[in-house]
Amino acid sequence: MKICPKCGYKNKADANFCGNCQAPLNNVPITSNHHSKLIMILIGIIVILIAILLFMMGMRSNNSSNHQQATQSSSRISNNHSSASSQSSSQAPQEKFSDEEYELMAFLKLTDDNSDSNDQSNEMLQNLVNLDPNEKDNAVVWHPITNGRRIGFGAHTTELQVDGDHVNVTYDEIEGDHMGEGNGHKTYSKAELAREFELQKDDIDKALANLEASDNAKNY
Repeated sequence: MKICPKCGYKNKADANFCGNCQAPLNNVPITSNHHSKLIMILIGIIVILIAILLFMMGMRSNNSSNHQQATQSSSRISNNHSSASSQSSSQAPQEKFSDEEYELMAFLKLTDDNSDSNDQSNEMLQNLVNLDPNEKDNAVVWHPITNGRRIGFGAHTTELQVDGDHVNVTYDEIEGDHMGEGNGHKTYSKAELAREFELQKDDIDKALANLEASDNAKNY
């Protein structure tokens, strides 16, 4: 095939003049169709390679974007979890016992401390569990005071006041084998009271119910 240098027309290989513009083709080299096909194949391969390269670059960009989004999402979840943990840890733990329970536990603890026997508190607790609130002649006192309760069995009373993580106890001191005129003071932590009386919570609640009922029946 001869390509006319003047108009670009494709002529047969044995043509002496251009079939389009009649320009002489004697010195025009013959171009092989195979050579042209090879060029077209090479061009096609290059186009395909460029398309593959662009596709891979797009995939890489998407993966990078997805990874970044996943990292940001993970970071947000982590931050939210940390924030929730921080808020949870900054909140005061829920009390297992009420103030009244701590006050009665402090009184029972005092009973043991002022006795030669560690079973004195158990005996006292059982007496309160078996207390008949409707018995008008009982001398038990369980009465509200400022920030606490007063408990007594006759002339002598003990004041119990919750103060933060502690319970303050004010009582009549013992002098020898009888109650004295002065006041004694003790402070028990809620933690130690909970450890010592945790297994007796049901009896403590029954005793408190009886004390409340007894106190209400007295009509001060």
